[in-house]
Amino acid sequence: MTVYWVFFPQTPQHPSPEARMEHAPNLFVPERALQHRAQHQTSRVYYDGVVRRTPQPTEDFPQADRTALLHVWRRRSAEPVPDLTDTPDELWKLSPKGGLERSPWQAR
Repeated sequence: MTVYWVFFPQTPQHPSPEARMEHAPNLFVPERALQHRAQHQTSRVYYDGVVRRTPQPTEDFPQADRTALLHVWRRRSAEPVPDLTDTPDELWKLSPKGGLERSPWQAR
């Protein structure tokens, strides 16, 4: 399974023209990225996926705070890569204590 996500540094989560999709082979990577970005305003980025044996690029997220969230798509290998206009499968946000809260996407 591949997990695709778009990071939003603050709510409300309106897609911006500069929004870029990231991807990883598991759920752990986007969870840690969300937590790290909200706490430190910087993080590794995964626009090219998880790159082995080389340092993962980093990026600053100066507007990120505890209201940051992810729109998440889950895809099996036979399924196409989602587009930014596709409906996400889940919405991920941080709990007041910094843990991850995953909820199914509901029409907004």
